[in-house]
Amino acid sequence: ARRLVADRVFLALALAAVPFLALAFGIVPPTLLTRLPFVGNISHVDNTFSCVLLVLLFPLAGFGLQTCRERMAAPDWRGDWMLMLVFLAVLGAAFFGCIQAEPRVTSGLVHGTGPVEKSAFFIRYATALFLAAALLPWIARRLLHLRTWTLANVLLAALGLFAMHFRHGMYVATKFDDYVMNPKERFDFGVPSPAVRFVKSHFAEPGRVAGFGEVLLPGFNGAIGLESIAGADALVSPYYREFLEAAKLPMIWDWRLYFDRETVPVLLPFYDFLNLRCYLGMPGDSPTGVGGLQRIGTSDLDIFASPTVWPRAFFTDTLGRYDSTDDFARMVWEGDRRPFAAVQESERVTSSLPAALPARQVVTAGDYRLTSNTTTFTVDAAAPGVAVLTETYEAENFRVTVNGTPSPYFRANHAFCGVHIPQAGRYTITFSYWPRLLTPALWISAAGLALLAATLAVLFTTRPRKDGTGPA
Repeated sequence: ARRLVADRVFLALALAAVPFLALAFGIVPPTLLTRLPFVGNISHVDNTFSCVLLVLLFPLAGFGLQTCRERMAAPDWRGDWMLMLVFLAVLGAAFFGCIQAEPRVTSGLVHGTGPVEKSAFFIRYATALFLAAALLPWIARRLLHLRTWTLANVLLAALGLFAMHFRHGMYVATKFDDYVMNPKERFDFGVPSPAVRFVKSHFAEPGRVAGFGEVLLPGFNGAIGLESIAGADALVSPYYREFLEAAKLPMIWDWRLYFDRETVPVLLPFYDFLNLRCYLGMPGDSPTGVGGLQRIGTSDLDIFASPTVWPRAFFTDTLGRYDSTDDFARMVWEGDRRPFAAVQESERVTSSLPAALPARQVVTAGDYRLTSNTTTFTVDAAAPGVAVLTETYEAENFRVTVNGTPSPYFRANHAFCGVHIPQAGRYTITFSYWPRLLTPALWISAAGLALLAATLAVLFTTRPRKDGTGPA
């Protein structure tokens, strides 16, 4: 240990690993983590920083291998070997003791309750790893330093190396396929789905889609061109996240919304609010239907639709107020299931519209035109009011036009976008996503390209002197 600490490279790597170890294994208190800029926004702190830690641990392990090689050549190596055996025995006892534990969680990685089935293969494999780690240094010393190249020593060394590496090979077929790399014929995710085709062609208005259980896992919907209300996104709107937590929507792994036939009927007001129009399930899993939903088709998947879903965009002549996210979730839950518009008291939104939501007028938008970064729709307003678009609000990152004229927008319904309608009439509204930092970023890129062009021009227009001492 003293020799390793005296090595500046080892010391630098070890010290660099300390903060990542503290973050990955919960040494830093969660109350402090949430206050750290950027770090406080990372959901999987353990996964994220253990990946960084692994990068540093590999070269640190190399110092251990180098020391092991040097010590095996020493005459007093048996003390080191016995110490290593004691260490492996303690490590093995801890490992085999931990695998006898039963997990308490009933969601997330473990579904259901009751004892978890033990893997006989992995227990035998772990035993082989410990034996190989204990025997290989002794065998290596005999082969490399004592030059005792007997058949028994060679076979033992081969068996030890095989035990450590065989799982990392590729096999055509084994009796333990779950534990090795066994290439199979891949699924063709591009095969057309009649249910997906039906959902895309059946509805004139845009709507979002979810799947029961493991159907249409959030994130995969993007691969087949369906919008959803959740995904494995690196960035999430804090307002949208606040609403999901206030509505207590079932969530797994801190990001994945989970839909099942029992909870969807109960939480339908929230899903309707989020423009979740369709639900897909395995055929035959819902013979009696799903409460609150209508079965509109069945093919490779059962297709259900909500008759009370909110439109993607709408007009209303009232603008309610609320204090907290919980208050807004209560408004959605206890309301009459019709769309409404509301703003939080903390938002600086001035409006002379009445706040009497029960007496409101609601007009669904039409003539939708959706591109990768724009949403255009038309509303017919019978009076002054508000047009609400159920797409995520971001301050100063949208450019909005109303009948071609630039217009300000504000945060409405906690996480979405709203724009004032001044008087009765027909309005075409366009939301264009243009981040506020994109324009300066483009100018910086243009300056970089100009500098690059000037540099290339100088390089190609200068000629070296004939005596080779410099440019002509």
